[in-house]
Amino acid sequence: MGIAHQLNSDIYQIMTYLDAAYRILQHAGEPLHYHEITRRVLAQGLIQPAGLLLFGQHYPVTTWREVYLKTIDVLDQRHPDEFAQKATTLRGRKCQYIAPRLKG
Repeated sequence: MGIAHQLNSDIYQIMTYLDAAYRILQHAGEPLHYHEITRRVLAQGLIQPAGLLLFGQHYPVTTWREVYLKTIDVLDQRHPDEFAQKATTLRGRKCQYIAPRLKG
């Protein structure tokens, strides 16, 4: 399973998605859809992002929030007009996901 690292005499496991999925399936004791496996892997914090690959370019990220924000940033830089038009229409249950650009 993953690569063990020693840090301040504590051992931390760095898991691959495959390692984490295997652990989830072992505990579940039954087959699960990949959506459910992913949900449980993320809920239990078994994996963390190490980078993001978009349009052939690698961006270092260490949290899921950074993945989200970097994706927004890259899409905005590559397609500013289309992104501004479509992104501000995305809504959650309570509010917009992305606020419109401030003028000025």
